[in-house]
Parts: sequence; C-alpha cells; structure tokens
Amino acid sequence: SEKEFIYKYREAAEQAEVDAAISDIVDESIASLNSGPPVRIILDSLPYTNETKEKITKEFKYILKLLNFSETGADLYRRWYVDGLLYFHIVIDRNKPIEGIKELNLIDPTHLKRVKEIKEHIDKKTGVKISQVENEYFVYSNTESSNSSVKTAVSIAKEAIIEVNSGLTDPRRQRRVSHLHKALKVVNQLRTMEDALVIYRLARAPERRIFYIDTG
Repeated sequence: SEKEFIYKYREAAEQAEVDAAISDIVDESIASLNSGPPVRIILDSLPYTNETKEKITKEFKYILKLLNFSETGADLYRRWYVDGLLYFHIVIDRNKPIEGIKELNLIDPTHLKRVKEIKEHIDKKTGVKISQVENEYFVYSNTESSNSSVKTAVSIAKEAIIEVNSGLTDPRRQRRVSHLHKALKVVNQLRTMEDALVIYRLARAPERRIFYIDTG
C-alpha cells in the first residue's frame, strides 16, 4: 500500500549513504537568501493584467509567510523528497470565509487516505458499464496512538486538503512513488553486502590467529 511504501522510503533514508545524498540534493535545491525567501513566482508569460499579477504575487507571498518557508523550506522539501507526498490542511474562519486561509497545517501522509465513492451504471445505448465518482473526500485516522484500542477516523472535505505529490508513478501508473523508489533495491543490496561482510569476518577471525611455519 501507499502507507507501507512511505515507511520503506523513510527506512531507506536512514542509511548513511542515502542520507548524505539527500542532504546534498536539499542543499542544492533550497538556497537560503538574506534578501528574501528562497523561492519566487514568475508571471511574465501569463496573459493577465498587471493588477491581476500583483494580486497573485501578493497571495503567493502570504502563503510563504504562513508556511514560514524561509525557516522550514529545507525541511518541507526533504519530507516531500523522501515521502513523495505532502498534505496540508487548510484552516479558515467559518464566520468570515472571505478573509481566506488562516493556517496551513502539515499532516503526516501515513494518517490520511483519499476515499472515492464510485457508482456504476449501464449505458442504455451501448450497454457498457460506466463507473462514475459520486463523492470524494479524505479520511484522517491516527492508528499509531499510544492507546491502540482507541481508533478514531475523521472525514475531511477534499477542498480542505492540499496535496503535493512527486509527480512520479509506478510502471502501472496506479500508485504514486517517491524519488527514492529507484534507490530501494540498491539500498537493500548494500545492507545485504554489509551484513555478509560482518558475518564473513567473524567466521574467518579464528583462522587469522593461526600461523603456518614450514619445518624445513
């Protein structure tokens, strides 16, 4: 499942060599600048008026301020690179929705699941069975709580969640994968070689204390 793959990616990222490679990638991608945030939006090619572009730029800067991107940008990028998926919960004031987004809360992707309610019906003209999505939402469940007997699940509207995925999929295009997906096999081979080397050295250690002296 998608949850199990995320755990595999995180386990692979704990390998010393992989951790060093990820750190280099993050350092090259996110550069801290004293003059401003490390990212900016460019709207030169959009066919909009300058007034509209200024509004978009203003909202973009507001989102960066909510995320505190100058301080947490590298950490967010690392999470996205390893997990291949980020979820943000949008918090607004229900009494004053016109004021827009108040908070953006980061959610662990292992606790959130997308649910699609699909209804099938047969086309009268062609007789082909057609599947149609009637409802779509997210379910949040914290199953890793200290009290395993208590399991809570909360339904969240699709519009209240921002999803940022890696854009990569498996060969069947059925599951989204992380940028570390191709490194899983190499990491497993490296760990197997390291374990085999330790076992070999322990098994051959007694022979190293034996000296063969020719009597002639």
